[in-house]
Amino acid sequence: GMFAGLSWPAVISLSNDVVPKAFRSRFFGVYEIIRSLTMTFGFMIGAFLVQNGLWRQYFWGTGLGILICALIFAIHNKEPKRGAQQEELFHILKNKDVNYNFKKKLFH
Repeated sequence: GMFAGLSWPAVISLSNDVVPKAFRSRFFGVYEIIRSLTMTFGFMIGAFLVQNGLWRQYFWGTGLGILICALIFAIHNKEPKRGAQQEELFHILKNKDVNYNFKKKLFH
């Protein structure tokens, strides 16, 4: 629901920097299959928990799951070089000798 909607811009941006153009349709196909399955099972598990009076566990489980995923992402993921899959920059940014220090600043 809301998490999927809020994460969509990041998914688009990350896929443009990490996934080669030839594999993007497959990436988004797999992404949507996984998203649909997790939403389906999430609704069923959530309905079961709420129906049995365990609605607090539902919220705790959701929060804990998001925290675990965020920790794994923060530890495992390295920020990709922006534009690394663009045709014009692909071969330039592939070279390890090229220094590319693009960082988006939140505050100026």
